[in-house]
Amino acid sequence: MKAAEVEEIIACLPRGRTCFHYFADRYALLLLAWVCGAGRPVRELRAGPFAPLLNKPLVREALAPAGQGLARAEHFAWHWRAPAQTFLLTLDCWNADHSRYNQTSRGDANLVLQLNFSNQQERHLPKVAGANLADALVCRSHPVRLPDDGDHHRNTLAWARIDLDFDTGEALIEEIQNDWLRNAARALEWMPRHRRAWGLDEQDIARFRAYCEQVLAPLRKLWSEAMLAAALWFIREELGLRSIWYHSADTGRRVKRIEGGAPPRSIYSRLPRRFCFAQTHEAPRMLSRSRGFARRYRRIPNPSWYHLELPSWH
Repeated sequence: MKAAEVEEIIACLPRGRTCFHYFADRYALLLLAWVCGAGRPVRELRAGPFAPLLNKPLVREALAPAGQGLARAEHFAWHWRAPAQTFLLTLDCWNADHSRYNQTSRGDANLVLQLNFSNQQERHLPKVAGANLADALVCRSHPVRLPDDGDHHRNTLAWARIDLDFDTGEALIEEIQNDWLRNAARALEWMPRHRRAWGLDEQDIARFRAYCEQVLAPLRKLWSEAMLAAALWFIREELGLRSIWYHSADTGRRVKRIEGGAPPRSIYSRLPRRFCFAQTHEAPRMLSRSRGFARRYRRIPNPSWYHLELPSWH
């Protein structure tokens, strides 16, 4: 996807506050609402690719009114579990100069979906004398929100990089990543050792430790699930695409020319399987027109991908 296409998509979509509410396992409710539409027999769901979702307690609660009859979208779409985390979704463009070194499959641009903290979460970031914590936690070389990015600034918890092709009707999730939690853990480790250099006192460190334990700790298990759920919601509801691809760990690393430290394998193995992506040796059709991709792909033995085909609207 070219940078001009990314900018056109961003310009066409609503600007301002787009809130995304998330609680553990909400992705299962989203998927089943899309799958069931106007109605699907429960026995058919139990025999299909989304059957593992039916074992979740949250799904059993939502499905209880249907019994063994028809499961409909409303059984899942309006089921809620409190408390939910609220995030702010924003868009950006990655690799606008089409560099081959920015870890994209085609060497082109990506649309970035950013999962940002809510105002309530932002208020909990402590004010620490002598240190700008946002600077310590933000990686400016990554596609995150920065203070000069305009109105409604929020710091970015995580992001998804997405390649799109409206001709083939496909979306490829190139990457899901998080800096904030990792950098916060590192900062908490460094603070006592570098307290004087940073101009910190014991109360500063205690406030930041409380922030890590009370605000960030609940997000450690939730962030990747929330990010992928937000990406699927955005791709289907805002972009109107149903054929969604996701990299596997080894094939993705070679396709995107990732050298040195590789991302966590679980993000490219357990996470897509939880979301009922099917593993396949077929590559997305959208990549076949890229000469650079084709050249690299021929050298990969036994390539592997994840694919999710969502039902049509009905």
